[in-house]
Amino acid sequence: MTTLFRYPKTKHVRNIVPPTYKRYQSYKKALRLEFGRVCVYCRWPDTDKPHGHWDYAVEHYRPKKKGLGFEHLERDYANLFYACAPCNVFKGEHWADTDFVPNPCDEVMFNHLQVSDAGEVNGKSTAGTNAVKLLHLNEPDAVRYRKKAALTFSVHVTALRDLDRVLARVRAAPDNHPQIARIKTLLAEKSEERALTLEVLTDLCGTVDARNEVLESLGYRVS
Repeated sequence: MTTLFRYPKTKHVRNIVPPTYKRYQSYKKALRLEFGRVCVYCRWPDTDKPHGHWDYAVEHYRPKKKGLGFEHLERDYANLFYACAPCNVFKGEHWADTDFVPNPCDEVMFNHLQVSDAGEVNGKSTAGTNAVKLLHLNEPDAVRYRKKAALTFSVHVTALRDLDRVLARVRAAPDNHPQIARIKTLLAEKSEERALTLEVLTDLCGTVDARNEVLESLGYRVS
C-alpha cells in the first residue's frame, strides 16, 4: 500500500519550461507531465479516473482570488500544480503561512504524509494533519479506492510473474516441436496478456517510470 501510494521523499524540482500563456488553464498539459499524472495532494493518478485528465485541474497554491494579494501569480508556473478536482475544490482559497498545506516543490511530502496499509493517509506533521482534514483525504470512498487499487496491483503483479514463467517455457520450445503452430499462437496470446497486465499497472501508478519504480521495489524488473 505504502509503495503504491508513496509520497515523494525528495522535493520536486520542476523540469518543464512551458511557454507563457494568457490563460492559466493552458498550463494544464505541462503540469500533468511535470507531476507524473498524479494529484500532488492525494497521489491519485488521472490514468485511473473515469474521465482522465478532465477530472483534474490547475491548482493555484497561492489562491488567485482577488483581495488575497496573489493576483499576480495567477499565471506564474511556479505557483501552479496538478490536482484532482476534489482536492482542488477542498483546498479552495485556503492560504496560511503557518497552518499550511504542503506542496511537493517546497516540502518533502513524505515528511508530512504517508499512506498506511489500511489505506488511510496519516499526517506525520502539523501541516500533514491539516492537509488530511482540509482535503478530506480519508473519506470512506478514498480509503476504499486505495485498498482496491493496492489489491488490484498485487493481483496483477502475481499474474505478471506467472506469465513470465509461461512465456519462458514457451520460448524454450524447439522450432521442430510437433505442436509449434499452437506454441506460436500461445506465445502471441500470452505476450498480449502480459502487455495488457503492464498497462493496468501503469494506470495504477500514473506513468511507466512510476510503475517500474514500484515494481523494482518489489523485486521485479521489467524487461
